[in-house]
Amino acid sequence: MLGRLLTRLEPASTEIAICRYPGGVCTATWAPGRTILPAVSIARLDVASGTRVGRGIALGGLLGGATGLLAGYFAAYMGAQESVDLRAIIGFAALGALLGGGFGSADVEWQRAR
Repeated sequence: MLGRLLTRLEPASTEIAICRYPGGVCTATWAPGRTILPAVSIARLDVASGTRVGRGIALGGLLGGATGLLAGYFAAYMGAQESVDLRAIIGFAALGALLGGGFGSADVEWQRAR
């Protein structure tokens, strides 16, 4: 079951409260998505350790730059310009990095709790 931990989990804990994910906003006292579980039923606990924004920027920049290069070659081939325009490549790379960063920031990295 996926959820956000609402109570402290300690070695002496007998039960925990979680807010089921996906679901509405929960508080520690009451909410429709709030669930009480016995602590012994927890087999694995993962914690969020950050996002993949850096990876998204790098991948988006590479894909955007490659797209700009292909668009430049296509425009030169069709006779719209003399050669590949470096500004188009940089512009596409910047747009790709911006989009990649946005998508990467939404992708959360999880690690097993120790």
